[in-house]
Amino acid sequence: MVSSALPLLFLLSGWGSFGSVSGSAAVEEAYRDVVSVVSPGQQFLTEEALRSLFNTLEKRVQCGEVPCGKCDLAEAVHQLFSNHSLHAEDKAGKGGENVSVSVSQFPDLAAGSVLYLSSPDLVCTAVKEGRWGEKTEQFLHSVTHHDHHEHTDRQEHGHDHNHMDVHGLETVFVGLRRHYEPSLNESCLTPGGIMTEVNASSGHQKVDVGAVLGRVLYHALLGRCFTDKLLPEEKFFLDYIINQIGSENFTIEGKPPEKC
Repeated sequence: MVSSALPLLFLLSGWGSFGSVSGSAAVEEAYRDVVSVVSPGQQFLTEEALRSLFNTLEKRVQCGEVPCGKCDLAEAVHQLFSNHSLHAEDKAGKGGENVSVSVSQFPDLAAGSVLYLSSPDLVCTAVKEGRWGEKTEQFLHSVTHHDHHEHTDRQEHGHDHNHMDVHGLETVFVGLRRHYEPSLNESCLTPGGIMTEVNASSGHQKVDVGAVLGRVLYHALLGRCFTDKLLPEEKFFLDYIINQIGSENFTIEGKPPEKC
C-alpha cells in the first residue's frame, strides 16, 4: 500500500505552475524516456518511480569531494505543483491512493529536478521551508529571460516561463558544473545537441521548456556528461596534425605511406 504520508498527486490534476502544459510530443517523449529509466515497463511516474528518480539524482550531486543535498525530495515533490494544497486537503486521510506525476506535471518536475542538480543544498533548504516551487520558478525565470526589453514586455503581460532557447540552456549547463557529477564521461552533450533532440531547427529557436529540461533530466539519470564547450570540427584536428607532421608522412590511418 502506498504511504499516506506522501502528499497525493493525481493524474487528473492537469495544469502545471511553471512550464508548458500543452502535452507536446517532445514533452511526452521526454516523460516516457524518464519513466523507462526509473521504472522500466511502466507508463507513469508512480511514487516508487519518483523515489528511484530522486535517489539517482542524489547520487549525481557532489559538494567538493563529499555527497550533499540529502533531503526527502519525494515527500516534498507536491511543492512543485500550484494546486498541491487543494489535492492534499481533499484527499486527507484517504490512504492507499495511487500516486503519480502526469505528463502535464512533468515540466514542473523536470525544472525542480534540474535545479536540484545545480543547487542541491539550496533546494533542500527550500524543501524544509516549503518553497521548492518558489525557488524553481525563480530558476525558470533566470533561464527563460535573457533580454531586458523582452523581460519588461513579459512583466507587463504576466510571467511566461513556457519556452527556452539555446542561450537559456547554456545557462543551465553552466549551473550544472557546480555540483553535478556524471558517471559517463564520453560523448558529452552540448546545449545544441539537446535542442536538436527536441527538434529545434535553429539555435535561436525557442522550444517548450518542459521538453528541454525533460531531456536534461533524462540524460542526467543516465549519468551523461554535459558541456557548454563546443569542440572544433574534425577537419580542424586533421588539418592541424597534417600541418605539424607533414602531409607526405601521414595517412588517414595515421601510418606512414607505403613505399612503392
